[in-house]
Amino acid sequence: MTTATRCGVRPEVVVEVDYNEIQKSPTYPSGFALRFARIARVRPDKAPGQVTTLEELRSLYERQFATKGRAEP
Repeated sequence: MTTATRCGVRPEVVVEVDYNEIQKSPTYPSGFALRFARIARVRPDKAPGQVTTLEELRSLYERQFATKGRAEP
């Protein structure tokens, strides 16, 4: 039997993340996962309070279907 472990981190460093697409995921508390996520660069010009919010992520998720010309799953 596998048990999940949660790890907390202090928000100190902001990174820019590239990804292929945003997917719905029951695994994560946010309800989303980034497909093929990779760190693009560290953003020393941004503060932790300037990161993408969950509401903004939801909007990005919905917009990606219009951009790719397909229906939301």
